[in-house]
Amino acid sequence: MPVDSTSITEPPLTADPFKNFNFDRWSPILLVLALLVMIAISWGKWIDILVDFGLQVYTPWQLSLGQVLYKDIIHIHGPLSFYIHSLLFMVFGPGISVLAWFNIGLIIILAFIIHHLFRKLYDPLTGLLATLSFIVIFAFGNYLQVGNYNFVCAYEYTLPHGVFLSFVAIHQFINYLRSPRSLTLFGIGFLSGLILLTKPEAFLAEITAVGIGLLLALQLHETSLKSSLQRVLIFFSAFIIPSLIFIFYFSLHMPIEQALESPFNHLIYTFNSEVKTLPFYKAITGTGFFWRNLSYMFIALGGYLFIYMVLKFLNKGIVSRYGNTQTPYWVCFSGFSALFIIFRDTIPWMDLMRPLPLILTTYMGVFIYRWVNHSQTPQVKIRQISIFVLTLFSLVLLLKIFLSVSVQHYGFALTLPSFLIFVALIMHELPLLFTKSQGSPMVPSIFGLVFLLIYTGMMGWLSFKLYRIKDFPIGKGRDRVYDFSPYRMGTPSNPHIRGILFNHALEWIDRELGPEEKFATFPAAPMLNYMARRGNPALTGLLNPHVLMLTGESSILKSLKEHNPDYIMLVDQDFAHLGARYFGIDYARTTFEWILQNYKVEHQIGARPFSNQGFGIQIRKRKSLPSDQ
Repeated sequence: MPVDSTSITEPPLTADPFKNFNFDRWSPILLVLALLVMIAISWGKWIDILVDFGLQVYTPWQLSLGQVLYKDIIHIHGPLSFYIHSLLFMVFGPGISVLAWFNIGLIIILAFIIHHLFRKLYDPLTGLLATLSFIVIFAFGNYLQVGNYNFVCAYEYTLPHGVFLSFVAIHQFINYLRSPRSLTLFGIGFLSGLILLTKPEAFLAEITAVGIGLLLALQLHETSLKSSLQRVLIFFSAFIIPSLIFIFYFSLHMPIEQALESPFNHLIYTFNSEVKTLPFYKAITGTGFFWRNLSYMFIALGGYLFIYMVLKFLNKGIVSRYGNTQTPYWVCFSGFSALFIIFRDTIPWMDLMRPLPLILTTYMGVFIYRWVNHSQTPQVKIRQISIFVLTLFSLVLLLKIFLSVSVQHYGFALTLPSFLIFVALIMHELPLLFTKSQGSPMVPSIFGLVFLLIYTGMMGWLSFKLYRIKDFPIGKGRDRVYDFSPYRMGTPSNPHIRGILFNHALEWIDRELGPEEKFATFPAAPMLNYMARRGNPALTGLLNPHVLMLTGESSILKSLKEHNPDYIMLVDQDFAHLGARYFGIDYARTTFEWILQNYKVEHQIGARPFSNQGFGIQIRKRKSLPSDQ
């Protein structure tokens, strides 16, 4: 494990258990192989046909046809991702596979950046393991029955796109540290401006980390006041360009006040106090069970400290007996592997990352202490600032899930940078500490390698187990995706029939509706509109309690009355996790009553929606004389 002398702990390694391996030669082969395997086992299975993702294809399809975000379609997040995808649809035509291939391309670029960063800041093996974990655990991971939490087909693309752009910005910032050119600074500012138009979590993390990093860079480069002001001007000028472009575009289609406000409403929604009362929000953030989650965090941290003490004891004994020879390495490797395999079913794999906020905070504290109390060469300072900025970005990104850190759900993006730092701590910094105190990094190096390989393998296996039972085809051609098999997910007496009913609805629409007839889906099934290639005349394709809380019901009902869709599809969905179970019963009653008054039942597929009797779709046709009540 070759390391330079600029490490934070700075002692040279006297023994390297991996010195005979050329990781620079084998890394590309192993990473490409991992990428191909994950694409193969997950192809077309990344999404949920009803929850969230439908809007990610329906909206860019409509934008590519001339509709305008925030004017024709309500949206509570930044505009960047939708408009990038709409350009793809304009060039290549609509298709879920079009988005999939584009975002797989982003995964490849991000994998390259991660490998380059961690190889240069730490060592080749750390770069390999960090990149491998990104590909297997995060980019293609699937740990819940609901898909969407991956980088290929995300529940909301603004989050992975924001994280992707943040890594690019940090990479450019590190280049700027080494060579402070104005063009590089301009690029960092422009990237930060793009991130502003994605997800608030990503923007807050990136702008905090890069902003503080740039202040440290001014000190590092001993910049004069005049030069500092010039650099601030360059950064800010580049930062506002993406926003000005969108504001200008929106001003051509809506009042200037709305054009100035709409692209940034997602920042305002972040501070909405009502959202923080939702059961879903409390579950994700961990605030719903504050003390329990806090105890889990410290219990997991205690487990890591116990392992550290055991490794320290083992390492001391082996070094005193065998010195720095290679003899016991493979014995340790085999022993650690056997222990993990034997206890694989008792290890709480999903809870192992809970103490990351505490670990990263400690890591940052070490940097701050050494920065304040030790004089360093410029080369060492550049490395320290680089790692500090990356760690700060990782820590701020965890704020939303601070008490409940995991690799699943939002953790597929929010936990990613922190996990990569965790890999570096295990594979690089911990062995260096052992070298300083005991003269050899043998035991922690072997343990770290085994742990990360087993953990990555277990996460990949959990994803594979879910992916392999998603083999029921939905849609066709570029839009072919897969839902859970009726019998492999359900039972012979109670099969999982959602995919069957969804296909039946698509066939009925294709057979019964005229070429110009359109329909609206309530409360949230834009995938039906997209796969049927029929627009939704209503203002929104997503009317769950969260959206209603932020936007209100009046504008949606007004749009519905003005456009009077030919048909309305009521699709069963339960939003208990958002504080109100059923559309029309627990929320949006006025809209539901208007639909019942003005639309008659034309066709029933499965159970009656919102009856708690199982999944179903009810198709209602407009009466001849719609009421304006």
